Amino acid sequence: MSAAVRHVRKSLEKGKKSMPLGHRHRSRESGRQAGLLGRGAPAPWYVIWWLGVSCGLLWLSLWPAWLFAAEHGSIGGVVQREGHGVAAHRIMLIRMGPQQEVQRTPGQTDTQGEFLFEHLEPGEEYTYYVGIRYEERLYRSDPIVLAQGQHVSGVVIDLAEHSSQTTEAATATSPLRIAKHLIVVILQEDHLVIREVLHLVNPTSTPYRGTSQAPGGPTVSLYLSLSQDYYNLSAIQGLAADHVHTHASGVSYTAPLAPGAHRVMYTYALPLQSMVSTVLLPRVLDTAVLDVLVEETQLEAMSDLPFGDRVSFEARTFVHFRATALAAQSRSWLQLLRRTTTAPVLPIAAYGLVICFVCLGIVAPFYERWHRRGMQETLRPLSGARLQELRTNKQRLLQSIVRLDEQYAAGRITESTYQQQRQAEKTRLLAIERQLRRGPAQTTRR
Repeated sequence: MSAAVRHVRKSLEKGKKSMPLGHRHRSRESGRQAGLLGRGAPAPWYVIWWLGVSCGLLWLSLWPAWLFAAEHGSIGGVVQREGHGVAAHRIMLIRMGPQQEVQRTPGQTDTQGEFLFEHLEPGEEYTYYVGIRYEERLYRSDPIVLAQGQHVSGVVIDLAEHSSQTTEAATATSPLRIAKHLIVVILQEDHLVIREVLHLVNPTSTPYRGTSQAPGGPTVSLYLSLSQDYYNLSAIQGLAADHVHTHASGVSYTAPLAPGAHRVMYTYALPLQSMVSTVLLPRVLDTAVLDVLVEETQLEAMSDLPFGDRVSFEARTFVHFRATALAAQSRSWLQLLRRTTTAPVLPIAAYGLVICFVCLGIVAPFYERWHRRGMQETLRPLSGARLQELRTNKQRLLQSIVRLDEQYAAGRITESTYQQQRQAEKTRLLAIERQLRRGPAQTTRR
């Protein structure tokens, strides 16, 4: 073998080593990849990607809890009667906010009568009470103001103590009457918005100062009873704000009411935690006319009050219930059925994103397997004639490279011309080598 031929073969071996890894080992790795993908195992980078997605979703679900635990507070205690805990009884956390806003959070005592409310907003603008209605009496704790991250425990509500927050003391001897009471109910997202308009009448010739709830306490001229779960109470129009006091079961007014008619209006919200919601309509004063309007577009209403008719105003249609000559200390009920359920967009988008990630993690390994299999099948085996043609071209290129080496050794061509032509021949030779690796057409598609 001549030195020129040996030089060509060494150059070819260097060319093979400089080839991309995927091309150099295609024939050797194809069987190995087929065996691995045939068992359905994903590539290692897919495993790392899937673990990263899982860790990211776990972090997104946990960081709000860590944030709330660091900045928010909690209130815990026990409800007891005669020294024993009151088990499995419903309680309510009442939060009084700025501008007389009231927010309620329902809860329940455990088997020992203990309770715990967590993730509470701190700050001097919020005052918390824990209330419970037990045997038709209302009890509540002392006011609690939380500092940032403060956890209050040891709150004790003793049901043996008599509650002074009753409405009978304020209304038993009241001369006040309600000439007309209007209640409008509409649905906004996941809660009810209720507006009440009362036309009060003091038929006496002197201001009515009311009665005292406790010895030495302030007198209450008017008490407005509200549903137990009310929150976001607006400013009460028609009454002096300095004399309005909110309670767990309603609103009391401590200023005298002048003779004549008074118009009182306020708005609050009630939670709609299920498809069907029942609203109780208590009365603390004799009522001449009660009108209840329920928006018909999203709510279907039933009541023990007589059905009046359907009315329209402000581009909405309402179901109308009407009753007359209603006695004080009585109550009616209103049952509301939600016609349609509109799911929030954000939770749907979040769940859809999680489902997309899961589906992508499942489908990606199979797609990679299919893609690689398709690439292998596109490299079809060569026919006999094509194989012979490539071998002939390979031999011709080898001879051409040998001639170039001999001409350069004899000094017939310059070094730049020699390097340029030899590199071009090597490039064509490597392309032929890649095609020859397909082999002859001995087998069909797997």
